Amino acid sequence: MKSTTMFRNTDFHDLIDSLIRTIELRDIYTAGHSKRVSEITELICSEMNIAGMEREYIHMAAHLHDIGKMGIADGILLKPERLTDPEYILLQQHPVIGSSVFDKFKELRQMSSIIRHHHERFDGLGYPSGLKGNEIPLGAQIISIADTFDAMTTTRPYRPSMKVEEAAKEIVRNKGKQFNPKLVDIFSKVFKKKKNIIKTIIKNYHANDRRQLYKPFCSIKTNVQKKELVMNIRTK
Repeated sequence: MKSTTMFRNTDFHDLIDSLIRTIELRDIYTAGHSKRVSEITELICSEMNIAGMEREYIHMAAHLHDIGKMGIADGILLKPERLTDPEYILLQQHPVIGSSVFDKFKELRQMSSIIRHHHERFDGLGYPSGLKGNEIPLGAQIISIADTFDAMTTTRPYRPSMKVEEAAKEIVRNKGKQFNPKLVDIFSKVFKKKKNIIKTIIKNYHANDRRQLYKPFCSIKTNVQKKELVMNIRTK
């Protein structure tokens, strides 16, 4: 009885934060990524007047959309160069792995579905299920835009980051292809109204990530991880 009471009193958001830290210990390039995605997702949800449990599920899924990367081998997850086709196919399993963490919990199946399908495309060319249009859960469609936008504004060893304005234009260019046209219009409206807030989200979190990257260096044992860390610090 005591342990059950303790579990019920546990703040689920604190649990999510702990899971996110675990993800970030595996992949230093995505440090802070889930926070930025969740912040941008929140702005879109607010513009759409999404509220209640639906908004909560979307918010939690945005935080945890990449948790499946815990099941991806270091040689793929931490590779500094572009992935080969076979490696990319393996990486594409991370939404399936991530959703499987939660799909046994009846209360979290909606969140699990959002995590599973956040890499689907509006034109049906995404993964893992090739869903098309509104077959894709709404939360997954929203997170897809936020996820892609943040990825484009993040520096990687094989390509420089885009300015937020360029990334926003790229989202619009993929309207009706990668993204739901209606959601692109909403994102564009949010970007126009809250451009400075979005810039702050990107700038502040990247600055915090850079400071945090120095701290775990001494605890990293493999040469590959040290190389990744140094390259990431230099490019930020």
